Amino acid sequence: MIRSNGVDVFSVVAQETEQVLKQAGFGVEIASEAELQLISGDQVHKLNTTWSGSGFLPFVQGGRVVTIQKSGDLTATGALFVATQTLIDATMADLAVLVDDEAGVGDTAFVLTEKEGQEKGVQIFGAGVSFAGKIASGTGGEAMTIKKVLEEFGKHRPAEKLKQATVYLTLTKPMLREENMLSKRGHIFDFVNNEEVIAALVESADACDLFVEQMAGEMENLATKVGENTVVKNKKTQKFANHLAHKAAAMLMGEPARVLAESKRVVDGVRQNYYFNTLKGMRKFMADLETISADDFVQVGLMIECCLIRLGL
Repeated sequence: MIRSNGVDVFSVVAQETEQVLKQAGFGVEIASEAELQLISGDQVHKLNTTWSGSGFLPFVQGGRVVTIQKSGDLTATGALFVATQTLIDATMADLAVLVDDEAGVGDTAFVLTEKEGQEKGVQIFGAGVSFAGKIASGTGGEAMTIKKVLEEFGKHRPAEKLKQATVYLTLTKPMLREENMLSKRGHIFDFVNNEEVIAALVESADACDLFVEQMAGEMENLATKVGENTVVKNKKTQKFANHLAHKAAAMLMGEPARVLAESKRVVDGVRQNYYFNTLKGMRKFMADLETISADDFVQVGLMIECCLIRLGL
């Protein structure tokens, strides 16, 4: 009844959450799944016209069956597909990244990729928070709301720096280790309590500022090494120098496959990131240089700027 009348019972929460996230520095827009379903039209029936009107709609491809509709209602997978496809159509996107570790989300990504059309979907596991190994879902009041986190963080550092602090924390803090990477315990940031969460975010904000300052300082130092040719101190760095222009061009054009592939890797409990790893590689490269040509210096600057912008640092 609520859905048929176009009522979104979460609209007030969504508006407040979006406002808080923007205050924290996040560039987000919260979309209503209910509203997206209302304007979606006949999205699901295009997937399998044979079953259209039966109340049951399976999507079958390569021996894999995903149930989109059951007893006339959308399944959770079907609802997410409709909402995501509607956003894709509205923005003319060619890739939808679904961040969630639920199996149904993987099914949605599969349908987006395998159905007719150029756009694709990919699932990336998200990460949760636990206190002393116990999941802090927030439903029991054990975890602070984002509004409370912003309020507490703002007592120590400017509120708008919360985004950078959060990003840097996820780039550097190890998650709980788990041999089975499909386990949710392999994708959890563990803390003692809420107070440690705030302390970790404040520490990450400072570490992020220092990291950016160091990158700027290293670029200034590199400017003093500009010469006619690029000369490195060891052979390992020479290969990187030889392909620097190609690497820079590829990065600036965008490398979604490499970016997404890297985000699925976990090393020593830390989720990997293509742009952050590139920055760390660039620092080693700059340290190994005897001299650098003017063209290569420009390429290094463009790559560093690109990585910092993509990371939001």
